[in-house]
Amino acid sequence: MHVYPPDVGVLLRRSWEIYQERAVDLTLGIILPFMVMGLAYLPGVAVRVGTDLFVEFSGDEQLGALVAVVGLGVQLLFNLLLTAVSGWATISVAQGILGYLRRGDSELRGFFTSTRRIPQGFLAAFVLNLLTSIGVCFCIVPGIIVQVGLFLWPWVMIDEDVNFIGAFQRSWELTEGHRFDVFLFFLVFGVLNFAAILFTCGLAGFVTAPLGMIATGLMYEGLRQRAQ
Repeated sequence: MHVYPPDVGVLLRRSWEIYQERAVDLTLGIILPFMVMGLAYLPGVAVRVGTDLFVEFSGDEQLGALVAVVGLGVQLLFNLLLTAVSGWATISVAQGILGYLRRGDSELRGFFTSTRRIPQGFLAAFVLNLLTSIGVCFCIVPGIIVQVGLFLWPWVMIDEDVNFIGAFQRSWELTEGHRFDVFLFFLVFGVLNFAAILFTCGLAGFVTAPLGMIATGLMYEGLRQRAQ
């Protein structure tokens, strides 16, 4: 199953049709890895809040400054952990979606990739965030181009078993000539996703998150087959 060219309307319609076939299985498979990522975010928040409270209510300025520096270092470590978990979660979801699109396999275990991919997932997520941040500093547009051109890296990594550099290169090749279409899809979907979550107090995320990942899988399959 694939969609080519990456037309917004077709992607949304096909994603909804596929989602309805195995709504519960696909929702669990996609949401659970990202819930793990959410849990990895909590320790950093706890450290930041605890550090801020200590600094605010401490009567010792020197001790407060020391705690602030130590807290900043611990937050940095947790942010690196979050980046690693984020990369793993994204690869896991890509693996599960490809398994369903190609073989109809919706077993939950298919959405949890091997831990051996964590180092490459971490490097990919870290470098992409860095490149995007640098691009945003140059009038935002370069950052958007980087994100649009490299967003298929987890799908390539799981599909072709390459390192993060190879995944970046292949993603850039696959999106060539279609980056505006990809950007338009994410813009439209982002607006719809935000509105749906806003008006349902977040509950719509359990539907829109799977739809977005299914649409990305369909887009990847279409671009991959076009490039063959």
